[in-house]
Amino acid sequence: MEAAGPSGRPGPEPEPGAGAGGGGGEEAAVALALARLPLRDRARAAAACRGWRQAAARPALWQRLGLQGERGAGAILASLAAQGRLGPGAEVEAVDLEFSDVRDADLAALHGLRRLRRLNLNCCQALSDAGLAPLFAAAGGALEEVRLYWGVHVADETLKALGRASRRLRVLNLSGCKQVTDEGLLAATTQNPGLEVLDLTRLPNVTDDGATGTVLNCPRLRHLNLFANSHLTPKFYPFLAVLGGLEFLDFCGHKNLDDASLEEIAECRKLKHLNCTWCPRLTDVGVCAVARNCPELALLSLHGILGVTDRCVDELRAHNRPGALHTLDVNGCTGIAARTFAELHAKFPGLQSTIHHTS
Repeated sequence: MEAAGPSGRPGPEPEPGAGAGGGGGEEAAVALALARLPLRDRARAAAACRGWRQAAARPALWQRLGLQGERGAGAILASLAAQGRLGPGAEVEAVDLEFSDVRDADLAALHGLRRLRRLNLNCCQALSDAGLAPLFAAAGGALEEVRLYWGVHVADETLKALGRASRRLRVLNLSGCKQVTDEGLLAATTQNPGLEVLDLTRLPNVTDDGATGTVLNCPRLRHLNLFANSHLTPKFYPFLAVLGGLEFLDFCGHKNLDDASLEEIAECRKLKHLNCTWCPRLTDVGVCAVARNCPELALLSLHGILGVTDRCVDELRAHNRPGALHTLDVNGCTGIAARTFAELHAKFPGLQSTIHHTS
């Protein structure tokens, strides 16, 4: 599923030159060497001697901290804090701890980073509200991206603190944060109407009311992942029509999604990615509405839907912009006669794949 790999890691570290802290010659060469080291080794080297400490004073060396997959991430953060690399005066803009062993107590080293814009805590499964809520409470207002994928202990207190601290969020990944309820989700989204990317995969405690409130709070959403939320109902779905800029929508496993709801959602005319895998109540009626209204569709999955026929494929062919569609998954759709790649490619010359859902 899309949510299973939501990285969002910072890009490569900058290579600081004379413009990133002054100095030249040997000091500049040392700074360049430090920039090429993994963060663990850079933190150690920066404390080796006075000359290296001077070279390490360049802010560009510490703006993006990458500790993804690190064992002993907490010790590295503590070392950076002891060196004065962290704290309210630090220029850290991005922290990536994805798949690391960071724990609640370790997050105290990150308190007060006023310039922090991107925080990736995907798959840091030891973290809970006990560490996260104080972290966000102490954060500055610069946060734009927060990723908490598969935060199995993340609950509402974290999101309440995030809502109080941030007004600039553009990206929020809560995939697999199964303890989150309407209360926490609404606390975060009410204060962040500029959200553009939101992953709500597998949130069994978020109801129709919470999902509806979130959509109304965030009218600028472009990417909304609702994978594996089979409990949501047509009470919620029509509200998605207010998202005029929506481009990505994942409904995989939504057993209650019906044609009337999909006809409303078809008003999201900028849709490019629509996953309706295992949405058994859908028929040609709803899919044809999407085909007519969303000519820029690049991916459409109808995998496993028995109620669709060649009619919806022909409607898609008639209205899809030539070359736009690259993935069309109709596997298991027994009402569609032409399901092979060759048959579908003849209708959609830009088609590259007929497989989206693979499990």
